[in-house]
Amino acid sequence: MRWRILCQELFTAQEITLDFSAPNKTAAIDYALKLDVYVITLKQLIRVKPC
Repeated sequence: MRWRILCQELFTAQEITLDFSAPNKTAAIDYALKLDVYVITLKQLIRVKPC
């Protein structure tokens, strides 16, 4: 599954968007906790094929 994190750097408060893949939400949360940033949101990306 694809995930997107919206986060801010700790000292500059600059917003960053990170896209990554993880097998489930628990793994995505574990990945987010290992980053040196303040995590604002963690969302699953759902891709829809156009008809």
